[in-house]
Amino acid sequence: MTNSTDLLTPNGTYIIMNAATHTYLNVLNYGGPGTLVVCSVGNDLGNDIWNYMTTQNNGVTLQNFGTAGFAAVNANQAVTNSVAPQWNLVRSGLYKYAFHIQDAASGGCMRVDQPVNGAPVTLVPFNDGDANQSWFFVGRAPV
Repeated sequence: MTNSTDLLTPNGTYIIMNAATHTYLNVLNYGGPGTLVVCSVGNDLGNDIWNYMTTQNNGVTLQNFGTAGFAAVNANQAVTNSVAPQWNLVRSGLYKYAFHIQDAASGGCMRVDQPVNGAPVTLVPFNDGDANQSWFFVGRAPV
């Protein structure tokens, strides 16, 4: 595994697109901590924009720009939280510029199954051959 800080993905603001479904990591219908992180077809609002910041432990935090909630894990679901857990980025073996988003605590990776608005993002065991676990970070200026 390559440490996240070795990947030359600079701190900044990104849209995070799934390589297989071409949908975007999003927080629809925000209701505070515990709100599901889902994928959307893109609403061009702040909820599909994420702040990416490296940590002292060579990991990253992901904070939703529109809601200020941090991407976290609850029962193998990606959710928002007011506390910033650490994630790792692992280069995808399928797509040159994509990464697996891996929970540093459990080792589970973000995955989305279908290209529909509101599809839940789950955490599953790392599988480098699973395109639904690969994510592109596309630089985006805040709205």
